[in-house]
Amino acid sequence: MRRRPPADHPGPDGHGQQPYVQTYGETYGETYAEPHEGQEQYGQEQYGQEQYGQEQYGQGQYGQHGYQQQPYPQQPYGQHSYGQQGYAQQQGYPQQPYRQQGYGQQQYSRPPVPQQYVGQIAPRQPQHHPYEPYAPEPIDGGIPGRVRRPEPEPEPAPAPAPRPEPPPEPAPMRTRFGAVDGLRGLAILSVLLYHTNWFSSGLFGVDAFFVLSGFLTTLVLTREVERTGRIRIGRFYRRRFKRLLPGLLVTLALVVAVSRLTSPPKEARVISEQALGALLQVGNWAQIARGDAYSDHHVGTVQPLSALWSLSLTEQFYVVWPLVLVVSFAVFRRHVLPVAVLTVLICGASALVAPVLWRRGVHDADYLYLATHTRAVAFMAGAAAAFVVYLVQRRAHRSGRRQAKGGFAYHLASLTAIASLAGVIYLSVEVSTYHDPRLYKGGLAVIAFLIALTAACLSTDRGPLARVLQMKPLMEIGQISYSMYLLHLPVYWLLLMLSPDLKPYALFILGTGLTWLAAMIMHYTLERSRARDWRPITAVPLFAAASLAIAAGAHQLQR
Repeated sequence: MRRRPPADHPGPDGHGQQPYVQTYGETYGETYAEPHEGQEQYGQEQYGQEQYGQEQYGQGQYGQHGYQQQPYPQQPYGQHSYGQQGYAQQQGYPQQPYRQQGYGQQQYSRPPVPQQYVGQIAPRQPQHHPYEPYAPEPIDGGIPGRVRRPEPEPEPAPAPAPRPEPPPEPAPMRTRFGAVDGLRGLAILSVLLYHTNWFSSGLFGVDAFFVLSGFLTTLVLTREVERTGRIRIGRFYRRRFKRLLPGLLVTLALVVAVSRLTSPPKEARVISEQALGALLQVGNWAQIARGDAYSDHHVGTVQPLSALWSLSLTEQFYVVWPLVLVVSFAVFRRHVLPVAVLTVLICGASALVAPVLWRRGVHDADYLYLATHTRAVAFMAGAAAAFVVYLVQRRAHRSGRRQAKGGFAYHLASLTAIASLAGVIYLSVEVSTYHDPRLYKGGLAVIAFLIALTAACLSTDRGPLARVLQMKPLMEIGQISYSMYLLHLPVYWLLLMLSPDLKPYALFILGTGLTWLAAMIMHYTLERSRARDWRPITAVPLFAAASLAIAAGAHQLQR
């Protein structure tokens, strides 16, 4: 609105202020050409030119607007011009003020819409951004004359897409196999049978332990590299320490104590030297240095600690081979395939050691049978088989496929396992003594290769041979095979001490039963201690003190 001119402002005739009268359009600030919000345009003519008569209210000048035809100078401002009986009566407008009719809080608010335009009012659509989708405002059905437009029916929701089928379960990547445990059980039974001298067969049970040690150790360390990116060498040694040392110390303590009470001096001195060599994990080299033959264990000559040379050789492998793997994975940046190729090359080189020494004139069977470098081929054959199993399982795991039960690979693995194990059994029957020259002309390598092939094929845990080896008694014997290997000769030794005329078959039956019972007790008793978290600050001094006590007792046997 325009502001009211000051009181001293001259009028159009120059005689002071005249009553200021606003035009209807000036009062309400709009025309039909400028519709207010929510209304359409009523036309191009100004409000009031044809609606309220032919006369126009603004033909003269009073400032910018005035009323020459109907000036109201005689009446004071507000009594009749905009009051209850003034301008409104002359023009035929309602006599109440607009605020009383509810047109707003101010006195001069919007007038009612003329009747002829009722029904033509449509909601004004708001402006929208040109890049946004247009959405009309909902129509208020409560206002008379407005027709609610039918709402569009909602579009049906699209049908959900069919859920994709889940990928097939990948082949498991494991380090424990039931059939391999059964194979260890079969190996320990062959060792027990061989040491009774009931049958001369069973010489290659120790070779099976060597191969399986290399197989399982390499597989565990390779899995660790895949999972963590490195080999925690301290953690590996701690596990081997907890697994092997307690049973060994218990066995040595019992044998030294019983020998102190019952053995003659000559036998006591042999037991003392064997106990010291076993404590230092150099039993095989100590036996070579003494010139002791690895006898065929005739009845009446069983020595309780004569089998611990193989445990010393296994411990030497546990010390050296993890370090080789650590360096190899660091050089090849944790790539498995180059390390696997390197392992196969080392296996081939170790297979040539015994034949080369034999050709150079070293025909000492005890040396060739007990030395670490001539028997390393068994450990390396197991390590090479572990890499083959790992690569095959990794490929199956990444492809997400399981080996079909009736597939060609399944039948091939089953037949290969049966054939390789049959070859081992045939050679163990054919070769009855370790003095056979064929062993050192490549026979040890052939035996190691056949056992490793059997273990690799049994890692699928499928096939008729795997089902036989997975029988519960055989698997249980395989799981406690280490304790049975430690205790079987001391048990035989005690039985023959009590009954020197005991027959070999009776020794096998009675001795195997007692060995199994004692091994179960020792295994599951020490298993609880292995499950605990050993702190080096307490475990190392404890085992050091136990070892010193056993060494002192063994030294007393030499007097």
